[in-house]
Amino acid sequence: MQDSLNNRLLTLIQVPLTLVILCFVNGTEAILISLLAVWALTFRKLSLEEVGLCLFVGLIFIIINYLALTQNLFAFSNPDLIKMPIYEFFLWPFYVLHTKRLLGGSQAGLPDWKVMSLLALYGLTFIFVPEPLHLLGATGVLLLIGLGFYHTHKDIAFTLYLIILGAMVEYTGVYQEHWTYPGNPPGGVPLWFFALWGGTGYFLHRAALPLIDRVTQYAKAH
Repeated sequence: MQDSLNNRLLTLIQVPLTLVILCFVNGTEAILISLLAVWALTFRKLSLEEVGLCLFVGLIFIIINYLALTQNLFAFSNPDLIKMPIYEFFLWPFYVLHTKRLLGGSQAGLPDWKVMSLLALYGLTFIFVPEPLHLLGATGVLLLIGLGFYHTHKDIAFTLYLIILGAMVEYTGVYQEHWTYPGNPPGGVPLWFFALWGGTGYFLHRAALPLIDRVTQYAKAH
C-alpha cells in the first residue's frame, strides 16, 4: 500500500515538474534531457502495454503535428526536426502515459465502428480545417457526438482531465514563447485547444487504451 501511495505521489508531481522545466530550462536539448530525467524518476518501470501506448501515440501525434504545422495552425519558436523541437516528440507520449497512471486503465471494450469513425474524422480535421473557428466547431461537435454515444464516468474523467492538463501546458508554452498561434487569440491560445485535448482524453480511454491492451495481450500469448 505504501508503494502504491508513493507511485501516486510521483505521478501527481510529474506535471508541475514538467511545467517548471518548460519555464526555466533553456535550449531544446537541455529541455529534453531534463524532461527525460524527471520522467524516468517518476514513472519508474514501464509495462509492455505502456511502451506500446507511448510508441502508438507518439507516432500519431508526430504525423498530426507535422501536418498541422504545414497548415500554419501553430508554430514552434525553435524547431529542430520537421518543424518541431526535439522534446516535442516525447511530450504527447508523456501526457497520455501520465493520464493513464493517474486515472487508471480503460474500462471500455474494443472500440466499435462509431468510435473509430469519429476518431478518423477527428484526426482529419486538424489536417484539412485550417480556420480556427471552423476547427473549433468541427472538433467540438465530434467530441460531443462521441460523448453522446459513450459517457461513463471514466469517459468524462479522461476528457475533463486532458482539458485541464492542456490548459496548463498550452498557456505555459505560449507564455514562455515555445510555440505560438496565429491571429492573436485571447490569451495567446485558440479555443479549439479544448476540443483537441478533450478529444485526446476521450479517444485515449475509448479507443487507444483498449486497442493497445488487446495487442499486448496477443503479443504475450504468442
